[in-house]
Amino acid sequence: MKLNLVEPNFLDNETIGKFPVLDTYSLRQLAPSFFSEITKNKMLDFSEVLDMASEKGWKPVYAVEKPSKQFKRQGYSPAFIKFRNENMQLSANEDLYPEVLMRVNPVQNYSALDSGYLFRQVCSNGLVRAQDQQSYNIKGGNADFKLNSFERAFEEVNTDFGKILLPVNQMKEIELNETQKFNFATKAKDISKLSKVSAVELLTPRRIEDEGSVLWNVFNRVQENVMSNLSSGLHVELNQQLWKLAEQYA
Repeated sequence: MKLNLVEPNFLDNETIGKFPVLDTYSLRQLAPSFFSEITKNKMLDFSEVLDMASEKGWKPVYAVEKPSKQFKRQGYSPAFIKFRNENMQLSANEDLYPEVLMRVNPVQNYSALDSGYLFRQVCSNGLVRAQDQQSYNIKGGNADFKLNSFERAFEEVNTDFGKILLPVNQMKEIELNETQKFNFATKAKDISKLSKVSAVELLTPRRIEDEGSVLWNVFNRVQENVMSNLSSGLHVELNQQLWKLAEQYA
């Protein structure tokens, strides 16, 4: 399925960590379904949601729309915006930031906010939590109801994100032997369906921070190497599967 690829613009001098924030023009180009008339008429004006999210520290850093075979027209397809919070760096040493994913499907009158994502600045990859991930499905009601629902969802996300470091800290305390590392990479290779990449290649570190046998480091370098061998995109389900795989070794 071909993605809507547009060169993004970023807000001048506005960053989260070292990474720029998307401006409204780019969001409209990358994910027009959030701003289309059908979305505004059937659900709500998402410009208000973006303003509310920004006030709570959540800024858009990634957006994409996936045209379907049924609805090829822009503004009618499922679309996604990823937000990162500038005020919630979870770990100074790791530069970990929480993320949420906003989804909209105008034709099905459906919108949602998914929490439980991590962004690790050192490798620019999003890590998906498999445990305690929350989805706030927002359907029905009028525009005011939906805006209030999004606001409550963001407030809950802000409150609950402190729990996200627990499994990370657990992974940092576990050492894997050579057999375990090879088995982990082999399973990740099978999950990712990468027939032309070896387990040894997936275990190869790209930076000093990911060297060693600690489960957290092994997971991060395997995950990054998997993502680098795939087409661009969110790969949410695959990231969830890789996280669940790592939890089996914790």
